[in-house]
Amino acid sequence: MQKKVQEAIKNAEHGEFFWAKWTTGDGFLRDSPCLVLSKHRDVHDEIIILKCTSQNAKSNFDVPVTIKNRTVYVRTNKIYTIQRDQLTNPLKGNFSPAGYTTVIEKVKEAQNIEQ
Repeated sequence: MQKKVQEAIKNAEHGEFFWAKWTTGDGFLRDSPCLVLSKHRDVHDEIIILKCTSQNAKSNFDVPVTIKNRTVYVRTNKIYTIQRDQLTNPLKGNFSPAGYTTVIEKVKEAQNIEQ
């Protein structure tokens, strides 16, 4: 793995897009983009992510973003905890301040978090 990619993974933080490999709750192996939700530095080196998909929106919790000139949807109701080393490649995503706010508000709504 390139040193630049390794550094990006090591320093991945809230609001950044990455390609990642992880297993969903139903046992499906995902190999897809995700949005990092935390810079969680615990002893297990786990981070929290939101799943992204190129499939059309399935609910009002899916927020469109552009990654590598392609529209994908951040599934704000699909939150996972993965190991940092499951991130495989940083991605350049276009995230306007309004888009970012929308994602965070949708996460709060999906998880029924009081504001």
